[in-house]
Amino acid sequence: MPTTSAAAAERLGPARALTRAVAAYSALWRPFGTNDGSGLVREQVPVAADDKPYSYEWPYSQVHIAALDLTAVDAAYESEPAERTKAQEHFWHVGKGTTGCPGYASYPVVACGEGGEGGAAPRRRPAHDRAS
Repeated sequence: MPTTSAAAAERLGPARALTRAVAAYSALWRPFGTNDGSGLVREQVPVAADDKPYSYEWPYSQVHIAALDLTAVDAAYESEPAERTKAQEHFWHVGKGTTGCPGYASYPVVACGEGGEGGAAPRRRPAHDRAS
C-alpha cells in the first residue's frame, strides 16, 4: 500500500487526523502569529533583528489554504477563511507594479508594513472587483 497523506490519515482514523490537523494549525499560530490585529504571520521564527514584521504573500497564502482545509472538515473553523481573506487584503496594491495594473503585492503595502511593490498607499478594491 502506498504511503500517502490520505492513506496515513485513513489509518489514523478521521477523528485522530482532525485532531492532528487542528493541533498543527494551532501550533502554526503560536510562534508565527503577529497578534497585532493584522491577521498576518511572521516569515520565520525565531525572528531576527533585521526581519520584516510580516511574511511574504506566498507563505501567507499557504496559511489561508490551511484554514480552508480545516473548514472542510470542522465547522468550528467556518469563520477562519473570512479572517484569512481579510488579512490577505493587506497585500492588495492599487498602484502600478511591474505589470502596470493593480494587483496583489508580494509583501503587505504601506498601511500594514514597509510597503509592497511601488510603496503606494493601499486602497480597497471596488466591491464589484472583489472576489466573493
